[in-house]
Amino acid sequence: MTIRQLAQLAGVSICTVSKALRDDPRLRPETIQRIKELAAQYQYHPNRLTQGLISGKSRTAVCIVPEVTSTFHARVLRGVMESALAASFHIVTVETHNQLLKTVAALHSCIEQRVEGVLIASEHYAPIPQEMILALHNHAIKIVGLDATLFERPIDQVRTDEEALARIAVEHLLQLGHRIIAYVGPLPDGPLIDRSLALSRIFREYHLSRAHFIDTQTDQFLRFDAGQVLERILHAPLPPTAVIVWQDLLAARLLQEATLRGIAVPGRFSILSCANYAIAELTVPRLTSIEQFPEEIGRQALALLLRRLEEGAAPSSHGETITIQPQLVVRDSCAPPYR
Repeated sequence: MTIRQLAQLAGVSICTVSKALRDDPRLRPETIQRIKELAAQYQYHPNRLTQGLISGKSRTAVCIVPEVTSTFHARVLRGVMESALAASFHIVTVETHNQLLKTVAALHSCIEQRVEGVLIASEHYAPIPQEMILALHNHAIKIVGLDATLFERPIDQVRTDEEALARIAVEHLLQLGHRIIAYVGPLPDGPLIDRSLALSRIFREYHLSRAHFIDTQTDQFLRFDAGQVLERILHAPLPPTAVIVWQDLLAARLLQEATLRGIAVPGRFSILSCANYAIAELTVPRLTSIEQFPEEIGRQALALLLRRLEEGAAPSSHGETITIQPQLVVRDSCAPPYR
């Protein structure tokens, strides 16, 4: 059923059908009702592409993620898709495999396809170039960054409250009696550094040593040398009694390595992880972790994007940052220090 056929059935013009389906107040209520009843009876669905060409609004956004198989980004995407469906908004998903060239190519494609908005998550070391952001702005495409993505120019962003996450982790271990604590994760020489910076601030606040901050290759998990990290933890002059790990997959690898060597966790040292993936429930012992609510990051990001589209205003010079509060999930991998 086309709009032309629906107009012929109703005995009105195509323009009248279009107005009726948009509840145009200039039409009589009985005309709107009759046309809508016919549309429902014959299962007419408006052509989104045609409507976009007429209105200049495609009701389409692109969600760029490193990998759809990434647990965190898959959950972010779920939140985006749920909210988009409720708002009758169309989402196209693009994978970049953490390569800047692919990210830039995807953004150029967004301009060519005349989408209305872009939600972007990346974990590559190079930030999104300023000229790319300006090109999107010049084509009236709204941009919202997802979580730890780096940009050369401030934009709207929805992310985990890393300061709150760091405080939750440190204070939980302090309450258990730990005073020598390690951190395993990216340090300040690339992306995903906000967690280490926030932990550094909280460590200074509580007069804790940062001697056991261990950098690790986190862009490819297969390169994570859990054995080497474990050696550094066990053979330090003052061995840490607890370890905060950047996320659950790395924590599971570290726990596996300790188990293979017959080292008890949390007997010899405790492990506190972040992200609260499903794997945290499947390890032995189960991992204490910090839930970051990635679905809520996705929902809030789409809501912010829709708000920007409704406002239609030029982007601000600083952007808005919405932070999602994390929550501790206590399981079995943390206990008071072994004496």
